[in-house]
Amino acid sequence: SLSLLCRVAAHAPSAVPVRAAVLHALFAAAFALGARAAPFAPALLDAALALLAAPEAALRHGALKLLGAALPQAEEALRASERRFRALFD
Repeated sequence: SLSLLCRVAAHAPSAVPVRAAVLHALFAAAFALGARAAPFAPALLDAALALLAAPEAALRHGALKLLGAALPQAEEALRASERRFRALFD
């Protein structure tokens, strides 16, 4: 699942090319899924944020791409939560 790949990308002690490839796969999946990736936005953001400070440029680059793909889904998920919350009191 996407959540498992996020954990692998962010925390696996594997070689940099493997982690960079996992980041690219996550980016491609999040981009292709669009709004359907919203349930995975927290895991995608966690993986991206964990790798923004990585010493390897390939991992930082992948993290930035993933962050760009995950932020719109996270924003939409927050808006949907807000709409549900407001509906409780209307």
